[in-house]
Amino acid sequence: MGLLENFENTGLHRWLKYRLNQRLIEFLRREALAGKSGAVVGELACGSGYGAHLLAQLPEVGRSVAMDISRELHDQANFSEFSAEFILGDLYNPPFEPETFDLTWNSSAIEHFPDPAGAIRKMAELTKPGGFVFVGIPYFYGPLASYHVAPTEAMREWLGRPYTDAELGGMMRNCRLAPVRRIVYFFRFFLGLLARKVIS
Repeated sequence: MGLLENFENTGLHRWLKYRLNQRLIEFLRREALAGKSGAVVGELACGSGYGAHLLAQLPEVGRSVAMDISRELHDQANFSEFSAEFILGDLYNPPFEPETFDLTWNSSAIEHFPDPAGAIRKMAELTKPGGFVFVGIPYFYGPLASYHVAPTEAMREWLGRPYTDAELGGMMRNCRLAPVRRIVYFFRFFLGLLARKVIS
């Protein structure tokens, strides 16, 4: 296990993830779930699924799904009581019908996909018309701008490629998603765009 993987198992890393998720959940509640009742939300490519766990506890949410291709990070999180549903699944070939969710989202995931635009397209397909898609990725104009000079390929892979607003917004628009809100979070390491699925 390398240095970066060891860091992921530290109390500091868990605390940082906790703070990151708390702020994101507050943003999603305010911007995507306000006034809703019984919303169906999906954290797709969820890692541990901690964000889905927090969303499941909101009164606006009727069902919160955490989906990932692996159970490893979820099992490592060792939840005493997990409030969401954890489902094994591949975002490119998900086990859901189209237009299942009022909100699909992930943070620090898309940058690791071989086809980020395809992953966003699939999230859009799984979202109801008028619903929301949120994607959070490393921010090109934040501290991760140094990604390209990281000393090793392993470190670049762990960090993930950073994106600009224009790049992320362009991928979303190509999927018939209209960006409505942005957030720069976690000490400017991440950029998030919330987009509404255009009703045909």
